[in-house]
Amino acid sequence: MSLISIEQTSPRRCRNDWSRFLAAWRRAPLRTGAIAPSSSALAERMAFCAALRPGMRVIELGPGTGVVTEAILAAGVRQEDLVLVEADEAFAGLLAQRYPRAKTLCGDAFSIVERLVDAGGQADAVISSLPLFVYPRPMRTALCRNALALVGPHGRMVQFTYSPVSPVKLSPGIRAVNSRRIWRNLPPATVWTYRAETL
Repeated sequence: MSLISIEQTSPRRCRNDWSRFLAAWRRAPLRTGAIAPSSSALAERMAFCAALRPGMRVIELGPGTGVVTEAILAAGVRQEDLVLVEADEAFAGLLAQRYPRAKTLCGDAFSIVERLVDAGGQADAVISSLPLFVYPRPMRTALCRNALALVGPHGRMVQFTYSPVSPVKLSPGIRAVNSRRIWRNLPPATVWTYRAETL
């Protein structure tokens, strides 16, 4: 299977998104977790690892300016089947403008995912760009378990990290596999794919 090709984004939009990202980093560096948007190479790898196809329902955590969102849509996922969870109000407003048919939720991803589980929500994939290592380990594990509860035994949670190790502690009930290092990203990143362990 080949990687998804994303249409070239205009240079002006790229410059504007970089400016927005730097502004968000200045407002809340730990929450933003990076000084630059994800590269298209990383976004494509995340969509590939999620095994996306048309008709799938996807929850994206921490979409920022929408680089990974574009890869999700390029894989055939409809905006109507996409939930975008963004803590930064400026980014959330931008996402709502760019993807008007998607559902954009502004708030804490950990709480929102937990509420979706409690409400009996379902999805086929959860794709996360959250800077998980800035959060305590129990929060990271709870997020992963809740995400896997949403996607069930056949779905996946996909998370990228700049670290060489998994941001979620591997434990009974969680299977994980990591991608090769993606050098065409600043900084270089690795994508982890988590699935519920089945008997």
